[in-house]
Amino acid sequence: MRHSIGPMRNGLRGRSARLGLTLAAATFMYAAPSPVHAKPPNGTFVTFDVPGGAFDTIVDGINPAGAVTGCTFDGTVNLGFVRAPNGAVTTIAVPGSTSTFVGSECGGPAGPPINPAGAIVGSYTDIGGITHGFVRSPDGIFTRFDAPGGVNTDFVCCITPAGAVAGISLDASYSVGHGFLRAPNGTFAMFDSPGSTFTAPTGINPEVAISGVYFDANFIEHGFFRARDGTITTFDALGAVNGTEPHGINPAGAIVGRYLDANFAEHGFLRAPDGNITIFDVPSSVPLDTSPSESILRGRSSEPTMTRPGLMAS
Repeated sequence: MRHSIGPMRNGLRGRSARLGLTLAAATFMYAAPSPVHAKPPNGTFVTFDVPGGAFDTIVDGINPAGAVTGCTFDGTVNLGFVRAPNGAVTTIAVPGSTSTFVGSECGGPAGPPINPAGAIVGSYTDIGGITHGFVRSPDGIFTRFDAPGGVNTDFVCCITPAGAVAGISLDASYSVGHGFLRAPNGTFAMFDSPGSTFTAPTGINPEVAISGVYFDANFIEHGFFRARDGTITTFDALGAVNGTEPHGINPAGAIVGRYLDANFAEHGFLRAPDGNITIFDVPSSVPLDTSPSESILRGRSSEPTMTRPGLMAS
């Protein structure tokens, strides 16, 4: 799974070789609910793992009802999952796929991959190694799609309450990427940030405004904001010598993320809806742990590692 959007261009090339087992079933249901309710008292945690011997349980989204999404690796295949508010866990595998990922593959800060109704988005790899996008309805029905103009539809990061979806359309080498917006009726709008060699949405809000990152010709990351009308504004945090990486956008249009200074130390930033950017560090933090989404930036490779239980708080 991805470490962050930053190394994505190189890491994408190896994705199709990860898994070779075709899945025959769409989902596997573990009906036994957790003894602890999904919405604990303020400040307490519920820990959980996907049943079935998962090496990793990585959480990447939650909706207002308390349904949690993420990805898991069982030693053989990558699967998505959704944990219902009552604690029941359903693994998600697109029929005929060799791997299924919810959201931006649980390796980078982006989202939300689940909307208030419970519709879930992600990507899957077919037996030929080609990636495609999917929307999973609240009742478990899959709609598959491919963005126009590319070979692979990947990193389907996020979905609005109305069902609009954002992600990336990639060429066969995985080295050229274009952003896409898929409307609820299935029509697409393709877009690129000015000066971009690779455009990657990282968030979408109910107004269909999109946050994201793009790479310039020197492979440096910059942020962008795409308004509902399609207008794109690019930006960088002050002092972001080695990259600005937006992680998401809220309903009002504020964008949060990290940037790398001249020494490659990470810092947080908040871009207000009016474009003003506030930079910050967590008090007493070490320089490389100041990103507001650092806990999920430290991802893992496709090799199995020690189990990290999923965590959720109210």
